[in-house]
Amino acid sequence: MDIPREPTRSKKKWVYGGGSIASVVLITVALGRLGPAAPSVDKNTVYSDVVKRGEMVRRVRGPGTLVSEQIRWIAALTAGRVERRLVEPGERVATTRAQYLEAQRTVQNNERLAEDGLISDIDLQNSRDRAAEF
Repeated sequence: MDIPREPTRSKKKWVYGGGSIASVVLITVALGRLGPAAPSVDKNTVYSDVVKRGEMVRRVRGPGTLVSEQIRWIAALTAGRVERRLVEPGERVATTRAQYLEAQRTVQNNERLAEDGLISDIDLQNSRDRAAEF
């Protein structure tokens, strides 16, 4: 037969439990009092220079396509068709205008030369046709 024993309460359990709870509390309080750490950066990755006034150029590259935020649709009351396009989408209009002005100047100069008989009528007509294309 087994002899029943009285349950013994070990003091070691209580000491270890109390010590672990106390250490958790102390660590929590110590970490709570710390301030935020300053970020650290390698010196080789930092560019240092004197502050200057001027234009700041920012170039960004990335994959993908640009999509316009707003699209304008032109509605017409009557039906029609496009016979020719003078400018394609995306072209710079300033270059077309410059070509037009240059053609106008050429026509004026060729008219003066034609009055003096220094240029043929065919060259004068060609310059007029070129100016009319714009």
